[in-house]
Amino acid sequence: MKFKPLLTTLALSALPLIAFAGGTVTLEMGSGADKTRGQLEFDGSKIRMDAAGADEGYLLVHDQSAYAVTRQDGQTMVIDLASMGKMFGGLVEQMGSELPGQDVSKFIGLKKTGRAETVAGIKGEVHLLTYVDDDGQQKTDELVLSSDPRLREMTQALFTLSHAMARAFGVKADQINGTDKLAKELLGSNSGILRMGSDFRVSSINAASPAAARFALPAAPQQMPDLGKILQGQMPEGMPSLGDLMGR
Repeated sequence: MKFKPLLTTLALSALPLIAFAGGTVTLEMGSGADKTRGQLEFDGSKIRMDAAGADEGYLLVHDQSAYAVTRQDGQTMVIDLASMGKMFGGLVEQMGSELPGQDVSKFIGLKKTGRAETVAGIKGEVHLLTYVDDDGQQKTDELVLSSDPRLREMTQALFTLSHAMARAFGVKADQINGTDKLAKELLGSNSGILRMGSDFRVSSINAASPAAARFALPAAPQQMPDLGKILQGQMPEGMPSLGDLMGR
């Protein structure tokens, strides 16, 4: 499952979680050959993220914890992502721009352009986001924002998903300072994201709450095996490899 474009775009946030309603959003992520589609479902603090064409699995936030659900050979497995964080947390800290949200190392500002743009049938205002990336380079990207409550709820759900992923992988607060400030700027002004550069765009949005079964854990969560066993190929019977888990 390739969720990096979405998570990179929307960033990890340490914001406190707030109440929001339910809905289903279809998203376009990435650009060119890397362009993918995804579906985000949310209801309160429960969140599910599916990648189009990835019938074998999805991400799920349940009780503020993040899980990867995989299906292989007719078997459904639920992997506690916190166990992956214990294995790869040190590696994650060294990944620099590969970390979700690391593009915005320092938030500089958000400025209105006076232009309007309609995305997914919703009118939004074009803003210019200025920031410093991980390489110390100042950059500017377009951000199309709307005060539509559905988009505000969607954006909060995405930050909640990212928050759960950050917690699972042990990302430190100082690593997400810039994106945390961006999140506070957006949510504090009751804004939701319609488009961000060429890597993120809302295709459709439905405000109806998904069925509760969509957020239920289909099996008891499992811990990832010891890293040494993975490297030695000693995976428990039925346990997918890391590559299989990530849909590679």
